[in-house]
Amino acid sequence: MGRVKRYVPKGFIFDAEEVKENGEAVSQYGIMPIFAGEIKLVDLYKNELPETKELFESKYIQVEIEEDKLEIDKEDMAAMYASYGSWMTNNEEDENYIKGTKDIHSIE
Repeated sequence: MGRVKRYVPKGFIFDAEEVKENGEAVSQYGIMPIFAGEIKLVDLYKNELPETKELFESKYIQVEIEEDKLEIDKEDMAAMYASYGSWMTNNEEDENYIKGTKDIHSIE
């Protein structure tokens, strides 16, 4: 079998390191304990996620990516989500939520 191209959203690309001492992982969802021997995943937004070594080895594969392709354009991402509002939602409340999220991220 030859090489095939696969694509993933940039938000799901992680750096990974084995944790040497018990500590904490900090993400947008809060602080989680992480224990020695577990794997700390860090996404492009600097969110940290603890993962057991067993699950890490069964769920993740190593990939090589060019460094310059890892930058995230928040304005572009917000515009993309906002555009979904016009065709993906079936009511005004959902569309307002999506467009409001774009406005919030645009002021950062």
